[in-house]
Amino acid sequence: ISRPEPVPSVVAWYLALTVVGAGAVLPASLLFGGLRSGGALFAKPLGLALVAILAWIVAAETPVRYGTPLIVACAAAPWAWTGWLVWRRPDLVRALRGRLWLIAAGEALFVALFLVATLARMQTPNATDTEKPMDLMLLTSIRRAAAMPPQDGWFSGFTLSYYHLGHVMVDVVGRIAGQPPSVEMILGVAGAAAMAGVAAFALAGDVVALSPPRQRAS
Repeated sequence: ISRPEPVPSVVAWYLALTVVGAGAVLPASLLFGGLRSGGALFAKPLGLALVAILAWIVAAETPVRYGTPLIVACAAAPWAWTGWLVWRRPDLVRALRGRLWLIAAGEALFVALFLVATLARMQTPNATDTEKPMDLMLLTSIRRAAAMPPQDGWFSGFTLSYYHLGHVMVDVVGRIAGQPPSVEMILGVAGAAAMAGVAAFALAGDVVALSPPRQRAS
């Protein structure tokens, strides 16, 4: 696997993931409003999952071809939901303003984890061991696909029988960022690590906030 260009690829990936995640901030607040974080720090994985699932279903159940135009249209759906919430639920917007410091802290943590994970992943970029060859096959099969499920790159004439929604999520970001599967292989892992770290940070704060700090369980 070729190494990504350190600055353009990483910046493009971060911006693409941020655009997808930002559209899900208010929907996350609607779903997780009872938590201290208001769900704002879960927006990136939530938005990415919504876009990938919607794109997969449309490409599987309709004549619409899977590809960048469909993904961009699906990425607009959370933003449309956000616009509706801004109009109908101004209380969510007010609550979100009160969490700006938390969102900023979460974003700073995401950037730090993303850069560290990217540097670590770039030390071993080749798809030559463990399950990396299969992961690369799944990514390239999805990139070539016109419908879902994609054709199996290793079993000609058959569709993928492997679980591949996670790879579709990586391809969603890769297409928006304009990056090939070889770069998706590296930055997809780094992005997942960063999102997991931020989600764990948010969840820890939510758990502590649900129980008085004076209790030993907290």
